[in-house]
Amino acid sequence: MAGQIPQSFIDQLLDNADLVGLIGEDITLKKSGSNYQSRCPFHDDRSPSFSVSPDKQVYHCFGCGASGNILTYIKEKRGLDFVGSVEYLAKRQGLEVPREDSNPAQERAQRERQRLYDLCEDSDRFFQQCLRSDPLREVAVDYLRGRGLSGETAKIFGIGIAPANGQALRQHLKARGYSDSEMAKAGVLVEKPNRSYDRFRARITFPIRDRRGRTVAFTARVLDDAKPKYLNSSESPIFHKGKVLYGLHEAIKANRTLERLIVVEGQMDVIALAQHQIPCAVATSGTAITPDHLEQLVRLVPQVVFCFDGDAAGTKAAWRALENALPLMDGQTEFLFLFLPDGQDPDSLLQAQGNEGFNRQLAHAKSLSDVLFEQLTQSLDMERLDSRARLGGLVAPHLKRVPKGLPRELLIDELARRVGTDRGAVRELVDSAEAAAPTPPAPPKSEPEPAEPDPEPMLEVPPEYLIDDSYGHLEPVMPENSGYWEATPGDQKLERIANDMLRCLFQDPAIGLAQSSFDQPEMAEVNELVALIQEHKIETSTLLLGFCSGTPLGAKLGRLSQTDTALAPAELRNHWQDCLTYLQRQQMKAERRHLMSGTGKTIDDLAALVKKRKEQGSKS
Repeated sequence: MAGQIPQSFIDQLLDNADLVGLIGEDITLKKSGSNYQSRCPFHDDRSPSFSVSPDKQVYHCFGCGASGNILTYIKEKRGLDFVGSVEYLAKRQGLEVPREDSNPAQERAQRERQRLYDLCEDSDRFFQQCLRSDPLREVAVDYLRGRGLSGETAKIFGIGIAPANGQALRQHLKARGYSDSEMAKAGVLVEKPNRSYDRFRARITFPIRDRRGRTVAFTARVLDDAKPKYLNSSESPIFHKGKVLYGLHEAIKANRTLERLIVVEGQMDVIALAQHQIPCAVATSGTAITPDHLEQLVRLVPQVVFCFDGDAAGTKAAWRALENALPLMDGQTEFLFLFLPDGQDPDSLLQAQGNEGFNRQLAHAKSLSDVLFEQLTQSLDMERLDSRARLGGLVAPHLKRVPKGLPRELLIDELARRVGTDRGAVRELVDSAEAAAPTPPAPPKSEPEPAEPDPEPMLEVPPEYLIDDSYGHLEPVMPENSGYWEATPGDQKLERIANDMLRCLFQDPAIGLAQSSFDQPEMAEVNELVALIQEHKIETSTLLLGFCSGTPLGAKLGRLSQTDTALAPAELRNHWQDCLTYLQRQQMKAERRHLMSGTGKTIDDLAALVKKRKEQGSKS
């Protein structure tokens, strides 16, 4: 499984893809000429603005701008990354994904990671089997029934039980060829100098799965009043608490079109909501909500609801979530906050009032702006002039963190209304403010060490169980740009050149494989695309669309894919060279202006520039 996926295989998948069939599983498509139309699955569309081209195997929404090919669609609607989308499409076509050779260090690291995925999956199967056969089975089943969970819900979330014997899982995994060090690295074994034993014992287990459905860790709850009540796997190479959300895979799987995700505080809350026909909740695992968590959610749904207890701890957690959400307020996602009555959590509320009671509470969720102003006006007397001025100083640094756009403008309007002044003064206040530093995250809790069990004899190895295939891991990384050249504002010719070069790169990405970066700020998107092409050795338009999906640049390329205009290969290369020549000459002119106007101008500087100009002229 090591190495990159061959481009030829991706091309084969795309050649055999049925985009209309896949999208038709989510929405109803109607034939319109040579294309298909429907309401857009990516936004609240009141008229059919979503078009799918079976010939080109691309889609485009003329309302929200969503566009791409079948890999883009899978990535956005199934919540997978690019490689996961390739593997999803390959599975639909009954194919196994090949990998190209990579260097020995990469192969070794990939094998080690895959071993951890397999080990966690094997442990998951073992715990689930124990729920059917272990002596503690009746106690565990009675507890789950007492929490109102059905057998079907327990199966969906993979609930199991860890035997009381401290060597049961260890021996099971040893029989499959895993070492103690691998078990310890995966977080299922406590390794001591003289003795090693299972981390989870006599506990109900809840597998933590990543978005692809791979088991990466566990949460386990005691069956009595022992402490700690919940025990989590420690972090590992495949499990990072600040990135993985419990229940996200199950929510994606249960909902063809997710409209909302509810962030709750505990795993049992996620499961209880699913039991009551609200299968759209997620939870963190022993950490506050992070920016990485939120970035995953806003890519999936138009509405995120934070659900917290109404006590001081819940208010503190809500404020931290609000701070992390501010930079993501781009008008595409709505953030709401639901504070439950004192002493209630989602699980207890559902037990007492059922689905209808929770939905009543949900209908009264507060907007992010309401929570922001409520929190910052608590200690202020808004009848007083100085308090209103103080509110402006408190709110402005937070608004500075909101991206420029409609949400920021509306928040400025609201602040102006509350302080009783015109929006121009508030805008000036926000523009001059220094962005508020978000509350620093609490240091990650170290998981408590389970008590060492009494010595126990090794048990008989349980029977073999099937393990599903796991995905490999290969995450494409979007490059960052660091342009420094300062050009004259409003150079429309440069913007046009940049768009022409993007068209060339889209039609023939191979021309960017040997291209160096450009200094002009108008070429930022071209630099980004060239860096991506070189990093992943991209040579086809379809592969380029896949890597760029979900980004503003990907949307622009998607619009290009809707056009039929294409240059012949020789003409395209000539046009690319013409663009290069223009940029080189523009850069030389800028350098000359800089030397002629700068304080460091010398005869040697000018001589060097003249020589460079002559060399450049002979090349072009």
